[in-house]
Amino acid sequence: MPTNWSDWLSISKSIKYYRPAVYQVRWARSGEPIPISRFARVDLDGILCIGKTKNMDQRRRNFGNGMRRGEGHSEADILFYLKHFGASLTVPDESQLQFSYKSFDAERAALRYEELLILAYMRRFGEVPPLNSAIPGKKNPGAWEAAKVLMDEGAI
Repeated sequence: MPTNWSDWLSISKSIKYYRPAVYQVRWARSGEPIPISRFARVDLDGILCIGKTKNMDQRRRNFGNGMRRGEGHSEADILFYLKHFGASLTVPDESQLQFSYKSFDAERAALRYEELLILAYMRRFGEVPPLNSAIPGKKNPGAWEAAKVLMDEGAI
């Protein structure tokens, strides 16, 4: 991962960063990622979702609310429903989730980077992260090429 990303932190840890950011959430145990089988290969980093936000600390709080109440963060809401209504699924609890973020000065730049990061993930694993549901920029060949650059740089 590029060096300008934060360290991996517990999803319950306040960071007091209230500006735009792109973030990743992973499943981890004892600080080590839990590999997740994907369509094309195993994701050894255990990435559950990639997102962007105007306010990183608020988005982190929303993730916890989604996991506890099923409302507040679209990807975390999925974990709530899987935990309570899924058929014998192993679902991570809040203590097993970590996030890392990359700060941006402008929300527009964060949005563009998020799109490219999701496309880079898709190029590598054959599908978007398990809790993401959309493929941003999928009809834009230039975005796919830009995503390949991120992938080649080790962003995903």
